[in-house]
Amino acid sequence: MAPGQELNIDVLHDVAFGDIDIDLFDPNGNLVASGATGTSNETVVYGNYGSTTQVVTLRVFLWAFLPPAAEPCAFYDVALARGPLTPCVDDSFEDNDTALTAAPLTTNLTGLVVNPSDRDFFSVHLESGDAVDVVAVLATAISGLQVTLYDPAGNALDADSFSPLYDVSGLNTTGVAGDFIVEVVGDDCLDYDLGFLVTPAPTCVDDAYEDNDTAGNATPVAAGTYP
Repeated sequence: MAPGQELNIDVLHDVAFGDIDIDLFDPNGNLVASGATGTSNETVVYGNYGSTTQVVTLRVFLWAFLPPAAEPCAFYDVALARGPLTPCVDDSFEDNDTALTAAPLTTNLTGLVVNPSDRDFFSVHLESGDAVDVVAVLATAISGLQVTLYDPAGNALDADSFSPLYDVSGLNTTGVAGDFIVEVVGDDCLDYDLGFLVTPAPTCVDDAYEDNDTAGNATPVAAGTYP
C-alpha cells in the first residue's frame, strides 16, 4: 500500500456452507481489524497514514463449517478496492501515541480520533483491589478498533476487537496502586467515544474480636449472642 492510500477488502462467501472470518494485520504484525459478523461476506478497511509503503496481511479462516464434515472446505473470493485517504485530523489528546505518553483518563470522552499510524493510549489510576471497565464505542460498523487493557508491568489483561462496542475490564491484583493502560488501534481514520468505570475495592472493617485469624489465637466465647 502506498502512503495516503486506503484499502477496502471484501471476502465474499456463502455462510450456508461455512462461516468464514477474517483478520487484518499491520506491517508490525499487530491485529488492526477483524470481520466476524456470522453472515455471508466480511469486510475490513485499512488506511496507510504513514509516509512509507506498507505491506498488510490478511488472514482468512473458517470459524464454523456447515454442515459438519470430516474435511471441512468453504470457497470464497477476495475483492480489493483502493482509493485516496481522507485527511485525518488529530484530537485534542495528542500526542498520546505510546504508553509513556498516555493521556490520563479521568472522565468519559467523546470525539476521539485514531488511525493505523497513530495509536491512542490512555492511563487509568487504580488503587490496590480496584476494578476497571472501559468501553469504546464506534459508530462506523464497517471499520474496526482493537482495544487492549494492560497492567502497570505491560501485561495484557483483556482485549476486544468486535464492533461496534468494545469492552475491556481488569482488576488491580498487584497489591499496590498503579496506572493501567488502555490502547486503542484503528484500521482507518475513526471517530470514537471512550467511557470507563472504576469500582473501588470492597472495604471490610474488622470486628471487635480480631485478631482471631488462626486456631492459636481464637477468641474465647461463652454461651450467648455476639454481634
